[in-house]
Amino acid sequence: MDELIQRNYYAVLPANVRYDKNITPNAKLLYAEITALCNDKGYCWAGNAYFAELYGVTKTSISNWISSLQKNGYIDVQLIYKENSKEIQSRHISIANNIPIQDNLNTYTKNIVEGIQKNFTDNTKIINTKKDEIISKDIITQKQKSLIPKETKKAKKTKDIVTMRNMINAFTENENIREKLLEYFNMRVKKGLQPNQWKIILDDLRDYAGESAKVAIDKINGSIAGGYMQIIAPWEKDKKNNFAKPKFDNTAGRKAEAVVNMSKEEKEQFEKSLATDDDGNLIQF
Repeated sequence: MDELIQRNYYAVLPANVRYDKNITPNAKLLYAEITALCNDKGYCWAGNAYFAELYGVTKTSISNWISSLQKNGYIDVQLIYKENSKEIQSRHISIANNIPIQDNLNTYTKNIVEGIQKNFTDNTKIINTKKDEIISKDIITQKQKSLIPKETKKAKKTKDIVTMRNMINAFTENENIREKLLEYFNMRVKKGLQPNQWKIILDDLRDYAGESAKVAIDKINGSIAGGYMQIIAPWEKDKKNNFAKPKFDNTAGRKAEAVVNMSKEEKEQFEKSLATDDDGNLIQF
């Protein structure tokens, strides 16, 4: 504040302000003070607290004087807000450019007034240019972001669910099967079901059930009741494909406990059924 008081800029009080009956004498004095401060940067940055202390009045009085000057077109008030906020950071008061410079003013005073208005105009251009640059950068950034949208996990999950539901409708027109598939799907999707997994499950069901809606519904019901990860188990697929024996099983599908009480004939038959290589040796897995 002391720095502001020690400045030796001249104050200007034009006749049209000085004799205006719509504003108080104190408001006219404040106008002159504002011209002095504007002579430095083209605008006045002092707050109401500074003027209130300077003239020994309340901040409310200062606010009323400023409003009076602004209302009558003698000053312009610009509020500067903090970035991305409605909180006021600072206030710039400038001398309105539409105030005429009287012809009868001496050259020195005219130069002061013209200098104040020029400073205001130049600073306004700089401020507006910076604003335009910021706005342009923001627009470019937003355009760049919109060109390469980043898909969130939630958005991807929603998209996958829609895709998998559509796969149910494409699978069959049978409403009973669709209803059961949807019931199974709602259970399975909670465990992280993915579209590629769902496609395999549906393909396996089609291969297993064929044209039989009853078989399909029975298998889906069983999977729902058991909470299975698949509708058709791997061993069921093997059996459906008529494999001679399950994979990694050297007993041709016979249970191991059946070997215990075999007769001699049964044992010989069992041994003949074991898988061997070209030399007749048992194949071990």
